Amino acid sequence: MISNASDLLLPIEVVSKRLGLTVGVLNPHQRNPGAVLQREANFFRPIRQGLLSGNQFPATLTDARGTFTKPTNWEARYRRRGVFTRF
Repeated sequence: MISNASDLLLPIEVVSKRLGLTVGVLNPHQRNPGAVLQREANFFRPIRQGLLSGNQFPATLTDARGTFTKPTNWEARYRRRGVFTRF
């Protein structure tokens, strides 16, 4: 899973303990990792900034329904959180 959100603890526990599957957490944030997730996941790794920013969708995409664009405030919001993205 790619997250650092502790509200995903229950799904991790279900997959790991009830289903007996391996669960890894990839943390997209550069700040401190979620301790709760680290305890429950089978492995926990940070995502390198370059890898994360190099694998983002472009700011504008077009599909069968038309063109859509990322909200302009996303870049500032995610930079404040320590998530480095390419916009």
